[in-house]
Parts: sequence; C-alpha cells; structure tokens
Amino acid sequence: MRVFRKLREDSFGVPDLTEHDPAEHDPAEHDLAEHDPAEHGLAEHGLAGHGLAERALAVRAMLVPVFVAGCYLIGFCLDQWLWLRVLTTATLVQISAMLGLPMHRTGADMITVAGISARFVVACTMIDAFFGAIPLLWRTGVSGLQNLVRLGGVLGAVFVLNIVRLELGFIAMTRGAPWWLAHECVAGAAYFCFYLFIVRERAWDRPNPAVPGSEPTLGPPLQAAESYPTPTL
Repeated sequence: MRVFRKLREDSFGVPDLTEHDPAEHDPAEHDLAEHDPAEHGLAEHGLAGHGLAERALAVRAMLVPVFVAGCYLIGFCLDQWLWLRVLTTATLVQISAMLGLPMHRTGADMITVAGISARFVVACTMIDAFFGAIPLLWRTGVSGLQNLVRLGGVLGAVFVLNIVRLELGFIAMTRGAPWWLAHECVAGAAYFCFYLFIVRERAWDRPNPAVPGSEPTLGPPLQAAESYPTPTL
C-alpha cells in the first residue's frame, strides 16, 4: 500500500507530495529480508562440506596407484599370487565342464580352449583392481575391523565377477568370436560394473564423526531465548 507524505511547501504555497514506500526507508526490514542467518549458515556449511569431500576424493585418488603397486609388491612374496591364479584356473575348468565347454587344464595356471593356450597372470584375477579400489571404498566413519570385513565381501564379489567375465569370454571364443571381442570387451564391461559400484558407494562422501563439520546439520545452532521475569500480581 502506498501513502503520501507532505514534506514541505514551496514558496508558492503549493504542497509538495512525494510518493513514499515504507519498505524503501526501513533499513532493518530491508536487511532482514536480504540476509537470512539460517540460509546463510546452510550455504556456508554446504560449501565447506563440498570442499572437504573434494579434498578427500583427491587424496584417495592419489592413493590408488600406490595400492596397485603394493599389490604387485605383495605378489613378489606370494609367487605372483599363485594361489589365486590356481583357484581361478580350477574354478573355470569346473564351470566349463558343467557347461560342456571344451576346456582342458594343462598346468597349475594354464588351460587350452578353442585351440588356444592361455596362462593366467595377476591381471587375470582382478586382484590389482581390488587393491586399487581399497582407498576409494574405505569408510572413515566405521572401525578398521568393519572395513576389513566389508572389503572381504567385496573381494569375494570381485572374484565372482572375474570368473563370470572370463567364462563369458571363453564361451564367446568357442562360438567363433575374435579375441578382442571375447576378452577385451567383456573385460571392459566387468571393470565398468566395478567402477559403478565404487561410485555408488561414495565412501569419500560419508560423514566422519571424528572430523568436526563433516556431518550435515539443519542450520546454525539455536540461540537460547531471553528470559524475562515473571510478573507478580
């Protein structure tokens, strides 16, 4: 609603009427409308949380090649992960026999299928991919034991995924598919599925109770209400 106020009369005696909007001349009300403390606090907290998540992800990403290198260093002590390569070979031979696939074992980690001899190396077990995913899957908000138990389940899932992708590749080869399609493309699809799992987990974006400000809040802390003396009758 607009009102008119008489400011002054000029020398001719004619009143000077100017249009006045109360909201335009009320600094307190204007500042209150523009600056909401609750919204400002939420915005600052959101930016801070986003920055922490980005830094955490950058640190974890830098640790990925370190863990992959550690996988191959451990492999030197474990005969290039021989036990895992033997387990992979034996599992594939058993599954191929159940499916009627002409696969024959010619060594501890060697097979022949579709006229091709193949030997399983470290990369054929996906153990290096699992080690590289450890810094991306580690949750800082839970205990180390809980992380180890969870990562043990992830390792089992990776082993199953690897068996499935290898078996599908050998089946495609026996059907006449070229090596690049039967092996490389199927392997790419398997690694992509593992990547989607890591992104879905978003362990780097989970709150850490030990780090102040990492947990989401609903706004700035509430201030205590002023107390007034109780009137007596």
